[in-house]
Amino acid sequence: MARKGPTVLDWLSTIDNGSDQIETVICFGAREICKGPGPQWLARHGPPGPLEAAVQYVTITRARITIQAKPKDTTI
Repeated sequence: MARKGPTVLDWLSTIDNGSDQIETVICFGAREICKGPGPQWLARHGPPGPLEAAVQYVTITRARITIQAKPKDTTI
């Protein structure tokens, strides 16, 4: 069986507490699904659907972390 990539929650759990003040956004395509004031906050308070999505790629800047994800129930 092919190895699946990490979920958004898996990825957020790897970030340390030092990045708590960086806005974190989860996107499905061009659509912003949810956002929070930091990765740890989003891991604790984010909705289950986006947190279970598969990470496609992550863009990190000084002001924002953008997680591009694919919903769990979507086949492409």
